[in-house]
Amino acid sequence: MAGLIILGVVLVLALIVLFSSFFTVEQQTAALVERFGKFQRVARSGLNFKVPIIDRVAGRINLRVQQLDVNVETKTLDNVFVHTVVAVPGPRSWFHPRRTSTHGTDSETRT
Repeated sequence: MAGLIILGVVLVLALIVLFSSFFTVEQQTAALVERFGKFQRVARSGLNFKVPIIDRVAGRINLRVQQLDVNVETKTLDNVFVHTVVAVPGPRSWFHPRRTSTHGTDSETRT
């Protein structure tokens, strides 16, 4: 009788671990997966797998285009004022900063 109870508890724990290893990511979002608190990978939309207890979903990122148009007035070398519109990507809740940068800065400014 005691063996059946232990078997039932082990079976329930195994099912919990099995179902906690799969997660879904909706369209137009991405999920950040951490392993022991360190960035592991970015999970794209669909059904994904993570190692139970070791991996966790740190957060979800909205991938829709968000930008802010900024009017910039600048003065050229021949003393002419030029008005330009600069598109700056909107705020995103990135949980981890970029590791490398090509220009020595982490800003994403497009003209």
